[in-house]
Amino acid sequence: MEYAHRMWGRMVGAVFYLPAAYFWYKGWFNRGMKIRVGVFGALIMCQVVTAYNNYKFCNSNTQSDNEVMAKGRCLKSLCVQDSTLSGLYYLLCLQSLVKSKIA
Repeated sequence: MEYAHRMWGRMVGAVFYLPAAYFWYKGWFNRGMKIRVGVFGALIMCQVVTAYNNYKFCNSNTQSDNEVMAKGRCLKSLCVQDSTLSGLYYLLCLQSLVKSKIA
């Protein structure tokens, strides 16, 4: 189970970072999108660091399991919330743009 979880995390990272790097290189991001992609990338890296610390230090009982799990859940909820709101924002902007061109 641990191996599958690690592979899933690596896949999520690859699915985010590879297209982001390509689009950034091609210049397809405006200033606002560069900020969002940077923030999302930083949140994903914070999640990676938290997961690594959970794996490495949880057995040494330096922190309780609840504290470590709370940090991970907080970062996950921030990632999901920010990406969902950003996606909805662009979807609504695109929808209003299509309606204005049709009318």
